[in-house]
Amino acid sequence: MDLDSFVYTASHDLRSPLNNIETLLNFLKEEITDEKENTALYMELMRKSVVDLKNTLQDLTTVTEIHTGDGKELVNLADVIKEVKVAHYNQIEETKASIEVDLAVPLLHIPKRHAKSLVYNMLSNALKFRSTDRQLHVKISSRIKGDNILVSFSDNGIGIRKEDHGKVFMIFKRFNPEIAGRGVGMYLVKRVIDLNEGSIYLESQEKVGTTFHVELPMTK
Repeated sequence: MDLDSFVYTASHDLRSPLNNIETLLNFLKEEITDEKENTALYMELMRKSVVDLKNTLQDLTTVTEIHTGDGKELVNLADVIKEVKVAHYNQIEETKASIEVDLAVPLLHIPKRHAKSLVYNMLSNALKFRSTDRQLHVKISSRIKGDNILVSFSDNGIGIRKEDHGKVFMIFKRFNPEIAGRGVGMYLVKRVIDLNEGSIYLESQEKVGTTFHVELPMTK
């Protein structure tokens, strides 16, 4: 059994006992009549720990579900962007974010699930790390660069410190404790790109914004 298969199986096997623990904690919360403040606090901390562990297991499952065996196809990037915008509709509306799409090359040779994961996590990252000083603007563009297709995701968010550039794609790595997240999205982006023999690099300036450049091979 390879590592991905082991993680996937272990994550599923652990989910059932965790659900049982969470259910038992809820029962205990209803049964315990102790009025001491500490009792309620400890119960809530235990419940939160179970939820955090369940979320981590779900993240690991998501990571292992991105496989090399997915068949490549010609994917219309504009259609994928529309689908992802629907998935993020509430957050886009709440933040009044503007999303500009400029695709000189609309087709990618990549499994559609990989394309959706790429765009979903890129947009999610931009929405999450937006600046409170201005309206979020995201631009998704594509063009030919040599033998590759270059897809760029630019935003005017809070930016990334130079010393953190090399850590952005590490799993469970977080840089801002004030912003919710578990450090999985950008790892998934890198995994998808690696599986499709591509590359990714970033340009960023603190308090100005970030651009991620993704290079993927053209259809042969």
